[in-house]
Amino acid sequence: MKIARFRSNGRTVYGVVQGDKVVEIRGSIYTRFRLTDTKHELQDVKLLSPTDPTEIWCPGLNFANHLEYAAGVLGDDHRKYPHTLTLGLRRGVPSRELMNP
Repeated sequence: MKIARFRSNGRTVYGVVQGDKVVEIRGSIYTRFRLTDTKHELQDVKLLSPTDPTEIWCPGLNFANHLEYAAGVLGDDHRKYPHTLTLGLRRGVPSRELMNP
């Protein structure tokens, strides 16, 4: 089962992807929910990130050799805001050369 968070007709809702459609759900994705009768074509909705955090911290401490690079490029503020991380369905990922000229 694939659960998606998406925007359609100005509303942000959760649904279950079934083939080329997404079926809205009622209830909590964390406990119990049920499928509704409301279906959308997958191509007609805007898929969103699964959650809606206000900020995401990326300290880059998981690789020792990454620390030197991160210190020079990122500085002291390692926060990323959700709108900078979510590209959306079928969107290209910018190359490293474009992001770090």
